[in-house]
Amino acid sequence: MNQDTLKSLLLLTQLELLVVLFWLLWRLIRTVRKLGPDVHRSRVRFSAYQALVVASWVTALLALVPMLASDGHEIHTLTIRSLLVVSASGFVWMVSMQGVTQALGRDGVQSGWTVARFDEFAEWRLAGAHLRFRLEGKLWEAIEVGADHQEALRTRLELAAPGRESRYTE
Repeated sequence: MNQDTLKSLLLLTQLELLVVLFWLLWRLIRTVRKLGPDVHRSRVRFSAYQALVVASWVTALLALVPMLASDGHEIHTLTIRSLLVVSASGFVWMVSMQGVTQALGRDGVQSGWTVARFDEFAEWRLAGAHLRFRLEGKLWEAIEVGADHQEALRTRLELAAPGRESRYTE
């Protein structure tokens, strides 16, 4: 592969990341609008393994940059562009970790990539420390809800989704 091909691949990668970043921004705005202000949120923490993956990306990139460039100016330009790609990739990866996010908002819930307002629930039930809900045509999902939020949540659910409380008991 020659240097022009590598530069083209880097540009293509940057454009792809830009598309993904705009999509994630749209998802974030949509999520905030559906949830309303956060009441309760839980998320899996950034692990040592994930930090190792990010560090290996950066190390590999920094090792490749000098091989791609022949003069000092090119090295500087490619380093900056490559670090932008790695930074954007890391951001996309971190934001996409919302697949393990659970959130209870004033107006709705988020369970991974599923975001729904209370009035969109086909059925719901409060069971123990969890709100379990089902959207039309989907399987049941559950999010953790603090005990201090249960009473206010039940009131909001009964107003937003009247008559949809599941009769199932555990």
